[in-house]
Amino acid sequence: MRSIVSWFIDNPVAAKLAMFFILIAGLMTFPLLDKEFFPQIKIDLIKITVPYPGAGPEEVEKQICARIE
Repeated sequence: MRSIVSWFIDNPVAAKLAMFFILIAGLMTFPLLDKEFFPQIKIDLIKITVPYPGAGPEEVEKQICARIE
């Protein structure tokens, strides 16, 4: 690792070329990134299940469904 760093110190043009190629590669791949600033979220349906054993449909509608809505 030390030899790579010292080689780049001795050859600043090579370091600048490596930085340039990395920068160009990053700029070329930037449009390929999957990005959304405001993603579309669709919430069409919400299902709530409340067990109420022994109750009839009218009783469930008045005591539970009306309060949840």
